[in-house]
Amino acid sequence: MSPEPAPARPPLGPSPGGLAPGTRSQGAHAQGIHAQGIHAQGTRRRWPRWVLLGVLGVLVLAGAVVGVGTVVLRLLLGPTRYPVTVQVGTTVVELAQQVADDVPAWSAEQVLQAARRVRSPFEPSGVHDLDGLLGPGTYEVEPGERPSTLLRQMVQRFDQQAAHLGLTPATHAQGLDAYQLIIVASIVEKEGYVPENFGKVAEVIDNRLAKGMPLQMDSTVLFALHQDGGPVTPADEAVPSPYNTYLHTGLTPTPICFPSSGALRAALHPTPGPWLYFELVSPSGREAFETTYAQHLRDIALARSRGLP
Repeated sequence: MSPEPAPARPPLGPSPGGLAPGTRSQGAHAQGIHAQGIHAQGTRRRWPRWVLLGVLGVLVLAGAVVGVGTVVLRLLLGPTRYPVTVQVGTTVVELAQQVADDVPAWSAEQVLQAARRVRSPFEPSGVHDLDGLLGPGTYEVEPGERPSTLLRQMVQRFDQQAAHLGLTPATHAQGLDAYQLIIVASIVEKEGYVPENFGKVAEVIDNRLAKGMPLQMDSTVLFALHQDGGPVTPADEAVPSPYNTYLHTGLTPTPICFPSSGALRAALHPTPGPWLYFELVSPSGREAFETTYAQHLRDIALARSRGLP
């Protein structure tokens, strides 16, 4: 990010087993012959190792056949459930396409239509957008289930995750309401790259808001362009969108992704400091934080010298 147009920074932001060979006829026949010999001698019955191995082979073969039968049935009848995962840092549009790929009976448009009907307690009046408001993790879709049922489960999980962090629809912190805090967390998720940066990135956002400075976050422009990553050009910085934080002060109208618990925690409890800028300075994802634009320019030069975009 940069208070003036600056070089863009890219985001860092469940097998069928094989059949085991068995020797059912040979093993059973040998077992009977050897048993008769032992009985005639009146000795204690002790089975040779090769007989035991033969019996074991029969059992393994039977088990394998059962296993293959199960696989064939699954191939014929289809899985009983479809796993669907909400990934941190993605959007409702991206989730809809992923769900359509994972659940053959659903289309992306069906999921998007359901998303416009399902509500979250965190949505302010007049907002009908689930971006940022679905809980990350894996869910299972039952046969015949509707997209709206799945989305309500996702909303409920987010609510639970947020409550665990002390975030409820009535929360206010850092001069922001609960929905605004989620917006901050979504930007932190995209801009912070790694959790170690989250608290300071959240503080930069708060400090710039307090001073009336535009956030100038590349991730918000990329959201406006429906892109996930890549460079932001001067032309991109001029795109007319309410999500363009180079053109507009304040926060974006809605969250720009599903934030992690770490990003939500950072928005609630940012790391105290005077920083107004930050720059990626290490391939590991480490960012430098600055209080002046001159310091910021020096870190930009350092990043370029290290081959970082």
